[in-house]
Amino acid sequence: MARQFRLIDLIVVVACVGLMLAGVSSSLLSSRKIGCRPSCQGNARQVVLALIQYLNTNEHFPPSQLSQTGTSGFMFALPYLEGQDLYNAYNFDLPRWDSANSAIVSQSLSIMYCPLNPHRTPVPASNVTRLSGSRDPGLSTYANAHYAVNWGGGRAGWGRDFEKTEGRNRGLMRAVADIKMTGPLPLIGSNDLTDGASTTVLVAEKRGSQGWAVGGWAGSEFDVGTSPAMNTGDKWGDMVYSGSYHPGWVSVAACDGSVHIVSSGMDRKVWYALITRDGGEPLGDNEGAYYSGSNQP
Repeated sequence: MARQFRLIDLIVVVACVGLMLAGVSSSLLSSRKIGCRPSCQGNARQVVLALIQYLNTNEHFPPSQLSQTGTSGFMFALPYLEGQDLYNAYNFDLPRWDSANSAIVSQSLSIMYCPLNPHRTPVPASNVTRLSGSRDPGLSTYANAHYAVNWGGGRAGWGRDFEKTEGRNRGLMRAVADIKMTGPLPLIGSNDLTDGASTTVLVAEKRGSQGWAVGGWAGSEFDVGTSPAMNTGDKWGDMVYSGSYHPGWVSVAACDGSVHIVSSGMDRKVWYALITRDGGEPLGDNEGAYYSGSNQP
């Protein structure tokens, strides 16, 4: 006599299938997180190499932003990111939010996206807030970005601990007034990089951004938190500090073009040493200590 299929049997089968699917989904998600690592690091490498090419051509790094127009340092690097046409079309004499520049600032650059970061939605100009609290006028939108340059920390309350111990603007980028590169301090060149190129971070990931074309604190720059991964859960914190959607690590690129992953649990002093260009912390043969524990996803 054939055995009857009871309700309890169906429940057991469904439960088993559910567990199997959950296991497969978890495995696929884990594989995706590990698999995106080469892609993310490849993007960071191309971004940092473009900035280095700019340095080699102009004998200084690009400005972090043009203060009068809000243009980002990445705009200057476009010719080295296969963006010569965008660079030529951008009017550096006009603000980033001017309608004449709207087609350029809204352009998504695949090189600026980490595969694991979900934030891809363009940011309306009316939502872009400057450090003063004012907002961009106009109807432009800014394409998002997941990488930013090392400004050096300590701006208006952000990175207070770094400012207290290391000072302000200890990174590789400085703001200037206009396209003539005038400002209170000269732009930074190779001679200012006394800690060594391999142990000074130039580019790092961020969880959020106001856009790659937006110069300043919550756009194309990052300030220094007490950890490489300041996943604060706060919108502004995510757009100001370095951080990522990787499990426990962040992609960073050094001034020699090398790319590393750094642990979110990295010692604070070590992280600070990586940010400063001239703090007297080069490690020489012990360089690997800076990136210890960071080679596993």
